[in-house]
Amino acid sequence: MNKPTSVNGLSKWLNNIYLKHIKISSLRKKFSGNQPYPYLELNGFLKDLQARKLLAALTKEKFYMKESDLFQFSQTEDIAASKEEALRAFRDFLRSKRFLSFMESLTGFKLKEDTVDLSGTLYKNTDFLLCHDDQLEGRKIAFLLYLSNLEIEDGGSLRLFDKIFKSFKRITPRFNKFVLFEVSKISYHKIEEVVNDKQRIALGGWFYDK
Repeated sequence: MNKPTSVNGLSKWLNNIYLKHIKISSLRKKFSGNQPYPYLELNGFLKDLQARKLLAALTKEKFYMKESDLFQFSQTEDIAASKEEALRAFRDFLRSKRFLSFMESLTGFKLKEDTVDLSGTLYKNTDFLLCHDDQLEGRKIAFLLYLSNLEIEDGGSLRLFDKIFKSFKRITPRFNKFVLFEVSKISYHKIEEVVNDKQRIALGGWFYDK
C-alpha cells in the first residue's frame, strides 16, 4: 500500500482534519522524528458521534480482571467476539484496506492486511502497568483510543522511556485522542497507577508487520 491515502471510506469515521494529504505528510514527518521513538498523538481523532457510540458500546462489555507483578487492570475479550455492533464496525474499519493505507501513510510501515488486535481496557483506582516494550512476534504498531478524560494528578498517563529507562514523554488520556507508536526493542513504556476514583477507559491493540 504505502501510497497517498484516498479519503474514500475514511470520512465516515475520521475527523476531517486528518483527511487532508498535506496534514498526513506533516504527521508522517512528526511521527518519524518524535523521541524517544516514533509516536503520534492525534487529538479529536474520530468524529465525535462515532467516539461516543464506541464509549456507550464499550460500557456494555464484560471486563475481566488481569493481575500479575507487572500489571493490574481489567480488559474485555478481543472485540472480534463482541455482540456490540458499533465495536465490531470499528474493528472492521481498523483492519480495512483504506484505514491500513492511512496508517501506512502516517508511519511509512507496510502493515499486514485484514489484521488487528483490539480490546477494551479499564483502569480504576490502584490499577497500573509497569514498564515493558510490547514486543511479540509480528507486532509493528501499538495504538490506543482514549474514551475518558484524566488529569496528570489522576495517574493513568502513558509514559514513554528512552534507552536508559529515563522517563521522556507523558501522554495524558483525553477523550477521543488516538495514540500510536512503533513497537521495537526500545519501545519501553508504562501506564501510571491510577490514584483516585476516576476511570481510564480505552480501546487499544496492535497492527502487524507485513
